[in-house]
Amino acid sequence: MFGCHMGPSGCKCGAPDILNVRNWTVVQYIVHRAWMITQTQRIVLRALFELANADQPADLASVTELVALDAAETVAILGMLERSGLADARRFRLTMGGLALAVNTLALERRRAQAA
Repeated sequence: MFGCHMGPSGCKCGAPDILNVRNWTVVQYIVHRAWMITQTQRIVLRALFELANADQPADLASVTELVALDAAETVAILGMLERSGLADARRFRLTMGGLALAVNTLALERRRAQAA
């Protein structure tokens, strides 16, 4: 099993810290991060992606409206995403890792919808 990039004290995945992040590929890192976020965090990531994709400005009001949460919950989730390296909470933007995860999630949802 691959070791966690944050070590046992910084991550809740329980993976042994046997490898350094420098040995991980980008895909391994993104997949690991994908398993470590909640459904609500995925929804906020998706909202940030949809706003950026529509070329609309993202702010607290627009993100909160899209995700149907209150402002305090949205800010807390954005903070969690920022600590995970998936979003920039102050600018309401996705990082490259967050963008990759949002696009991957969207593609998986489309494939599941087509299969159904």
